[in-house]
Order: sequence, then structure tokens, then C-alpha cells
Amino acid sequence: MTPLSTSKAVRRLSPAPPLLILACLLIWGWRTDFMLFAIVMGVLLELPYLIKWRITFSDKDINQIVDLSGLLFFIATIYLFVNYGAQGIYKVLEITPFTLFLILLTQRFSVSNAIKTSALFVSIRKLGKDAGDDLLYDVDISLPYVFICLISASAIPNLSRVFFVLIAIITVWLMWSLRPKHFPIYRWLLPMLFVISSAYLLQNGIQQLHRSTENLLMTLLDQYGWRSRNPEKFMTAIGSVGRLKLSDRVILRIKADESPTQPIYLQETTYSHYDYGIWRNDRIEYDVIPKQPNKNNWQLYDGLVDKGQMRFAMFLDEQSTILPSLTTVNSLSGKDLLQVETNIYGTIRIDARAGWINYNMGYASRKSLDILPDNDDLIIPENLQADFKRVASELELYQHTPQDVIAIVKRFFAENFYYSISQNQRYVKGGYLNRFLFDHRQGHCEYFATATALLLREAGIPTRYTIGFSADEYSPWQKSIIVRARHAHSWVQYYLDGEWHLLDTTPANWAPLEAEDRTFLEPIMDIFSWLRYIATSEDTEGSTEADNSLVWLLIPLLLYLGWRFYKKPRVEKESNANKNRDTNNVNGADSPAFALIHKLEQQTDKRKQGETLLNWLRRTVAKDNINDHLEIIQLHYRYRFSLRGDKPFEKQVLATKVKRLLQ
Repeated sequence: MTPLSTSKAVRRLSPAPPLLILACLLIWGWRTDFMLFAIVMGVLLELPYLIKWRITFSDKDINQIVDLSGLLFFIATIYLFVNYGAQGIYKVLEITPFTLFLILLTQRFSVSNAIKTSALFVSIRKLGKDAGDDLLYDVDISLPYVFICLISASAIPNLSRVFFVLIAIITVWLMWSLRPKHFPIYRWLLPMLFVISSAYLLQNGIQQLHRSTENLLMTLLDQYGWRSRNPEKFMTAIGSVGRLKLSDRVILRIKADESPTQPIYLQETTYSHYDYGIWRNDRIEYDVIPKQPNKNNWQLYDGLVDKGQMRFAMFLDEQSTILPSLTTVNSLSGKDLLQVETNIYGTIRIDARAGWINYNMGYASRKSLDILPDNDDLIIPENLQADFKRVASELELYQHTPQDVIAIVKRFFAENFYYSISQNQRYVKGGYLNRFLFDHRQGHCEYFATATALLLREAGIPTRYTIGFSADEYSPWQKSIIVRARHAHSWVQYYLDGEWHLLDTTPANWAPLEAEDRTFLEPIMDIFSWLRYIATSEDTEGSTEADNSLVWLLIPLLLYLGWRFYKKPRVEKESNANKNRDTNNVNGADSPAFALIHKLEQQTDKRKQGETLLNWLRRTVAKDNINDHLEIIQLHYRYRFSLRGDKPFEKQVLATKVKRLLQ
């Protein structure tokens, strides 16, 4: 027995109804702001219904188009995860209709209007002629594309009722085209209305549960968790900076012609109050800095003159953010900046367009005058006072001048402690500082900065705890100093001789140690990050979406493929009569059993709506003759629906049995 030929177009999925793909693409374009692309893509995919010619694609052509789409999807996935981190999964969902568009477009204009499974799956392609008919067959991907468009549209947050109504309309539209024709309309419509109503109620319930759960979790985090989630950074917990060190993502670039001779400290926020592993500020009010007339320039402090300027480029996930700034910052300028604010601790907050922004930062010869120290800058939590009295006594800090105290403390941490990149050194309440000082004596910058600040306070020197970045990685081909998330750092500011000074007691080898843990994909990710920066970091006003500019790069590719398609031979589309005849042959509608069924309907009762052949035969055929009829029906089902077997032979056997029974 010969197997079923693989040349026959066996479609396991029904095609999408006319105009349904266009409708789903319009919903996707509305939700993702890709409306122009959605219109063009939808028109191209629906165009085959209006034209009479098709293109003769070879299997090799289709394989190459599928491989190209897969490569583009892989590149886009890496690019989005590099630039958006974990949020990149939603961006990948948003662009999925783009990556599958070429495949579906090829199918719609092909003669067969189908894609072989060998093109979609490399594993089947490698089998070659050894692939059986259960693996190698033609499939119509238009219906999966409909669902992909809807899933991509749902990746955008804040789903509205309008979106739910549109999804319900699409569902009814699709199910109407697939409904059993023998069912009355009301019997089909009532379950559909019930399902849609239930889905609406379930969606509302899930949304309310989500909001309640989110509020509960946020409350627990505020009371017991690592409180670093506040976008204003009015508090930070030991471990918050350490978690950033797990990422290689580039978040800041500083234009420079050569590598810096020493690390550049970029301050984000400074804190005064410390208790139970958390640094915080009670006063977080910001003052708006007036912009200079007719200029995008903000002078932060009066009485200071810029000694020089540095050129920065920073990626913003949101329009409002805390700005990493030089410790001697004096002014800001740039077309991308919309508003500049600062607080009494020297923290700078900006409003700007999302994406990569460029700005200049002017710096003075000395640190600007911050708020004078007060009693808060000398407080040590009660549960830690005994520990720091012990260390201060052992170092004899009470007997030295403030200048000598600074030198002794620096030497104490340099000679007795080690840097560790382990992220597991978090202990209950204040236990981690006790173990850091007297037990293992290793940790990352947060331990060094916190212990240093409290030890200096014990010696009577006002201190503050500062978080930000320490940058010294230089990229010659980008001509920039690269600031990554792993360059997040913390240090101490101490007040002496009328000024605040920077003190970093973390061992200097911390940056090289962390660089050793970088992933092997870092150079590739840097290239994608740089390309995104080049494509989206223009000094322009407005809020142009960065992602759209990259999508326009698909146009040259489409033009090239269109030219290649145009050069291929074209044939006239098959007539509906031929198409229906071929489909009937494929689906087994030429089964000899239909002659027997037709004769029985003339001699007995006709089949009722929804009644199966087996039930109908049991109801109308005499019991002494039922077995022969049931055997024919089983052979009929095998001939029509089984993909295996010798179809010509099965048809001949079926015809012989039907003829004998009719006689």
C-alpha cells in the first residue's frame, strides 16, 4: 500500500475569512501606534481577493523567506531586551505581526495559498524525503496570524472596554464563518452571547483582583520589603544598588576623546536618616529651576561659573526621572530637556522626552553649597551604637583630629576588608553590619559606605550616604565613557572645613571584579544599544517614538522583496469550480458511499439537523441489514478523514461494497 502523496494540499486549519486580517491589524495598529503600517500590511494581505494572478514560488524561495523572518525576529528580540530589560517581552509581542508578515504575504500571493510545514520547522526540513505525510503537509497560517495580531494588541497595558468589544466582534465574526451550517442560528447565537458575557464578567473580576493584589503587595513592601521602588528615590535599602550590579545594560554615555584617568562619580540621591537597613529622607520637596530666557539652559546655583562642560546621553524609560549628575554640577542645557528641579540635598530631577536624550552638564571648580549639616547627619541607630563605639575605640578615633580620623578610617577599610560581588549577603534587621564589621569583613559598596558613614558619625563628623554611578569604562569605537547598570555605586559625603567632601572606602578593584562576570553577549548587545542610540538620539523637540523609526527600516526590505517577486513568473488564479473540485477530491467528497446515502434518504426518512450518519442508519435501517451499512460508513470515514493508506485502493473497495449492497 502506498502512502498518501504529500503533494496534495492537506490544510489542517481553515483560512481566515475575507477582511478579517485587515480588521485585526487595524486593532493592533490602534493599540500600538503602528496604524500606518497596519493599514498598508492589511491592504497587501487582502489584495489577493481582488487580483487574478498568483506567483509561482519554489520551496527554496519560501524557505529563505521564512528563515529571513526568523532572523529578523531574533535580532529584534535581542535588541528589545537589551534596551528594555524584562519589559522587552511586551515589546517583542508588539512587533510580532511585523516578523510574520512576510511569511503570510508570501502565502497569500503563492499559487497554493499555503506554506509547507518543512518551511516553518527546520527539523522537518532536515528529514527531506523521509518526512511522512503526518509531518509534511501544507498549512494555511492566516488564522494563526489573526490570533497573533490580537495577542500583540493586548500586550499594551490599560485594556479598555472598547478593546473588549472589538475582540468580541472579531470572535463572533470568525466563529460565524466556522459555524456548523445545519444548526439553527439561535442555537449558535445563544451560547456565543453567554460566552462573551461570561468573559466580560471574568475580565472585570480579574482586573479587580489584580488591583487588590497589587495594593496588598505594595503595602507589604512598604512595611517589610526592600524599599527601593519609589521613583523619587526618597529611600533606598541595603541591596538595592547590589541588584543593579547584575545588569550590563548601558544607561548613560559621556562623550570623551580618551579614557578618564580616575573614576567619574555621578550622584543621584543623598540620604541622612538610617535605620534597619534603610536610608531615607523626610524632606523631598523639589524647587523648579527657571529656564534662562530664549535658551534651553538652566543655572542651578547662583554665584558659580562653569569651569567646563561634559556631553551626556541618557536613556529614559519615563519622562520624569532622577538625573545622575557630577558632584560639582552647576548648569544643564539641551533641547531634549523640558524642566529641571532640584532639592536641598543636591538631587536633580528632570522632565524630558522618553528614549535617548542628549544634554550638556556644566561643572564648577568646587562643589556647590548644599544644606548645612544638622543633628540628623550625626545620628546612629540605637541598635548599632555599641558596635560603632567598639570600632571607634579600637581605632582610637576619639583622640585624633577630624583630618586624621578620615585617614585612619580609609586605611582601616583598605587593609582589613575585601570586596565581594555576592548578592546573598542580606541579614535580618541590622545583623548584616555587625557581621560585616566583625565577622566575614567582605561585601559590596553599600556595606562599605554605610559602615563608613556611621563610623565617622561616631567620631563626630557629619556624614551623608550617596547613591549613583562610578564610571571609568571607555569605548574607543564609540568615543564615549560607558555607564552601565552594574556601575551603580554608593559612597559617603562628610562635612569638614565648611564643605562637603566625597569619600569612597570601597576597594578600588570593585569595577574590574564585576566586569569579570559580564555575559559573553555584552559586545553584541552594545552594538544594538549603540545603533538604537544613533537612530533615536537627535537633538529635537517633541516626543517621537524611537521604535517607529526602526520599523521604517523594513520599507527598503519590502521594496527589494517586491522587486524579486515581480521578476518571478505569474499564473492565473484557479477558477472556483476547479478549486472546489480539487478540494472535494482532497477531502474525500467523491466517496462512493454518498450514492448509498442518497438512495437511503429517498427510501426512508431524511437525516435530521445535527444527526450523525451512524445514528441515522440505526434509526432507519433494519437490524438484520445494519452491519453491512455500518461497515460501509466506517470505510467511508476512513477514506474521507484518514491521512494514511492507499486512497485509490480504499475507494475501489468501498465502491465494490456499495455496489453489492445496492444490488
